[in-house]
Amino acid sequence: LFLLLRRMTGGTWRSGFVAALFALHPLHVESVAWISERKDLLSTCFGLLALWAYVRYAEAQSLKSKVQSPKPAASTSQHATRNTHYASRFTFHASRYYLLSLLFFALGLMSKPMVVTLPCVMLLLDFWPLERLQLKTPDSRLKTWFPLLREKLPFLALSLASCAVTVWAQHQGGALATIEKVPLSCRLANAVSSYIGYLTNAVWPVRLAVFYPFPPNLTLSGQMLGLGFLVAATVLAIALARRAPYLLTGWLWFIGTLVPVIGLVQVGSQAMADRYSYLPLVGVFIAVVWGVTELTSRWRHQRLALGFGGGAVLIACLACTRLQIRYWQNSIALFSHAIEMTSNNALAEQNLAYALSLKGNQPEALRHFDAALRIS
Repeated sequence: LFLLLRRMTGGTWRSGFVAALFALHPLHVESVAWISERKDLLSTCFGLLALWAYVRYAEAQSLKSKVQSPKPAASTSQHATRNTHYASRFTFHASRYYLLSLLFFALGLMSKPMVVTLPCVMLLLDFWPLERLQLKTPDSRLKTWFPLLREKLPFLALSLASCAVTVWAQHQGGALATIEKVPLSCRLANAVSSYIGYLTNAVWPVRLAVFYPFPPNLTLSGQMLGLGFLVAATVLAIALARRAPYLLTGWLWFIGTLVPVIGLVQVGSQAMADRYSYLPLVGVFIAVVWGVTELTSRWRHQRLALGFGGGAVLIACLACTRLQIRYWQNSIALFSHAIEMTSNNALAEQNLAYALSLKGNQPEALRHFDAALRIS
C-alpha cells in the first residue's frame, strides 16, 4: 500500500502514514487474526498489486501520448522515426503492465470476491492522483471518458463473472437471505446503519465484536440522520472535486468498495463485520491524511505538529489493537467479549456455550444455551 500510494502521489510521508494506519488500526484485527480470513489478506494483496500494475500501465500510456504528440522539432523523418520507436516501446510496456494488472485482479477475485469493485477504484484513480480524467471542458470529458471506460471492460467482465459465481454458490449453500426473510427496507436501513457504524468504529474503535446481530426494530425512517450525513458528505466531496480531488477519490473508494458487503444482497445473518472494512477504510485514510495536510499547509510548525499528532494517533491505534488481539486467543474470550459489546447476540451466546461445554463447564454452558434460545 505504501509503495502504491508513493508511486501515484509522490507523497512519501503521507503515503507512509496511510500505510501505518492500515497496518495498526484495530478494525483490521479480525482480518489478520482469524485464520479463515486469510482469503481477505490474499485478496487485498492481489488487489493492491493489480492497482500498482495499473498505475504503471497508466504511466506508460501517458509517456506514449507525449511522444506521439506533434512537435515542431519532429517534422523531419529522423525525428518521426525516433518517435515511432519510442511509441512502440511504450506500447509494449503498457500492454505488459495491463495484462499483469488483469492477472493480479483475477487472482484477487479467486482469493475472495471482495475486490469486484476494483475497476471503479481504477476510474477514481484516473481522476486523482493519475489525472487521466480531465474535467475542464465538456469536450475533454468525452475524449477521456470513453477510452478509460473501454480499457476497464475486461476487468468488469471478470467482476460480473465473479459476482454470478458467488451469488450462485451462496444460494446453493443456503447463506443467501430471501427478500421475505430480510425485506428491502430493512436491507436499506441496515446499509445506512453499517456505513455509519464503520465510520464510527474507524474513529472510535472501542466496541468491536466478532459478530454484530441485526439491531432490533431497524427501519429506514429511523436512519434518516445517518442517510442525511452520507448524502451531505458525498455532495461536499463532489463540490470540492476540483480544489480537493483526494476527498472525492477517498470518499467514493470507501462508499464503493463496501457496496458488495453492505447488505443489499444479504449473505449470512450479520448486520456488518469488521473484516469487510479491511480494504474500504484505505479510502477514508487517504481523504483524512491528505485533507489534514492541506488544511495545515499554512501552519508555521506544520511538520512538528503533524509529527506529534500523527505519532499520538498511531500509538493509540497500537494500544487498541494489542487489546483487541487478546480477545482472539480463544473462543471463550472472543465470544464473551462479543456478548459484552453487543445485545441480543444469539450466535455469540451459542458459540460461547459450545466452547464452555468443550471445557467441561456444563452449568455455565447451559446458561448461555438458554440465552441463545431465548433471543432466537
